[in-house]
Amino acid sequence: MQDNPIINDQALGGEPQLSPAPATASVEAQPETLTLEELNRQLGKNFTNKDTAIKALKDTFSFVGKRREDIEREVSAKSDEVLNSVRKTEQELATLRKEIFYKDNPQYAAHRGLIEKLGSNPAEVVNNPDFKQVFEKVEGYDKSNNLKTVLESSPRIQATRDSLAKAKELLYSSDAPASKAQGESLIAKAVRAHYDF
Repeated sequence: MQDNPIINDQALGGEPQLSPAPATASVEAQPETLTLEELNRQLGKNFTNKDTAIKALKDTFSFVGKRREDIEREVSAKSDEVLNSVRKTEQELATLRKEIFYKDNPQYAAHRGLIEKLGSNPAEVVNNPDFKQVFEKVEGYDKSNNLKTVLESSPRIQATRDSLAKAKELLYSSDAPASKAQGESLIAKAVRAHYDF
């Protein structure tokens, strides 16, 4: 063997070795098709038509390509939406229950602020023995004040009161006998007017 082969510039004779093969008619490849039955059998599913099967495969491929973190984010976002919706519904329901309670129990409507500070469920608050005790006292006080207001608004009582006030003023304002007589007359007139005789 020689260490250095001899290379010369002469062309090698004969046909070129790397020339392309002559063109021949090619056979077109027929695409493989799957029937719906084969697809159902291979996937262990029972698709009713090809469109449903294709959609299921596309959904699967779109899911398979996602990272776990992306999926968790999507699920978390949807969970937050659902949770917010549930909270909103709970608040609306609680508000509705309160409105119905006060509509059905108008005696507590004037004390609504206090009841709501004592608890979120007005039915529980008003059934508390401590609240009942305080409520009875407050109701008694309110009734007493309403009665005073009715009495004070009566024109007959107000006229009697005015006459008595003038009589008192006349009696204590001077020592003159005329003032004293006028005061006594006003008192008698007020008593007669009050008792209608």
